[in-house]
Amino acid sequence: MTRLEKKMTGINTRINNKIPVDRMYSDVNGKNKLDSNQESEIYTNKSKVNSTSIGEKTHNKAKYRRCAPYTIFSSLYDVAMGEAVLPSIIDAFSRSLKKHQFSITSIADVGCGTGRFLRYLSRNSTVLYGVDNSPSMLKRAVANTAGVDVNFLEQDIRQLVLPDEVDCITCTFDTINYLPNRCELKRAFQAFARNLKPGGVLVLDYIPEGASEGETGILRQFVKWKSMSSQWRIELDPKGRGSRVTILMRQKRRDGGTSRAYEVHEQRWHAPDTVDNALQETGFEMLETSTVEPNGKNNWLHVVARLMPMTHG
Repeated sequence: MTRLEKKMTGINTRINNKIPVDRMYSDVNGKNKLDSNQESEIYTNKSKVNSTSIGEKTHNKAKYRRCAPYTIFSSLYDVAMGEAVLPSIIDAFSRSLKKHQFSITSIADVGCGTGRFLRYLSRNSTVLYGVDNSPSMLKRAVANTAGVDVNFLEQDIRQLVLPDEVDCITCTFDTINYLPNRCELKRAFQAFARNLKPGGVLVLDYIPEGASEGETGILRQFVKWKSMSSQWRIELDPKGRGSRVTILMRQKRRDGGTSRAYEVHEQRWHAPDTVDNALQETGFEMLETSTVEPNGKNNWLHVVARLMPMTHG
């Protein structure tokens, strides 16, 4: 199983097996995050699916409305993937913090999602910003960071404007893979540079080009949690250049009816040279490129860069 499949399923599954989520998911300290009485399961199946538009028709021909990414999926995100990869992201950040001995008092987590990483970052910063372009994810982040002093901003990362410059910007959970090309990468990195203090630090991770090279077929995944069930169609580019994930979601309403919606998530997996060159061209000095997981495969990279003095955009 590739690193991507581990992220998309949230756990190491065996094909065609159903595995209860409440037995598999734990937080950083090993404490169970889900109530064992909740009906929750994830299982996967690699198979071909027909060419019928997955957003228009299903086996029962029900209509699904299309939503922006994370509009509905935000309610499933932590269960399906967020909690599974969070410990690795925390470990990578902690290793770099120790290795480079950074002095950080202000952090902006860009692409903060549901805010789980923000809660950890609050241990290292007295000024904290959470930035995301999804109102639904920000709503979750506010709830998940209750009791923590965080300033939330709804912004596109390419148009980032913070109230004040910060010592550190983090951009994790493969956020930059949603940028489709080198030009958009540079726009984001320029925005980061404008909002960092001179000498400030950027920490990011991403799936590099080639991560799924040679893989064929379509991965289908099913996730059920509480009153919501979802079906995923995961298409990997055989040349390892990206993925397209279509998620159909059904949720039972209190009135007895069922709400149906779908989202399409497209990612571009950038070549490491493309990322490194874009960072250097926008004023960053490369400090570290490593795998997120120690001794892990090179299909999930962790990058640390420093903004050169006198550089702003």
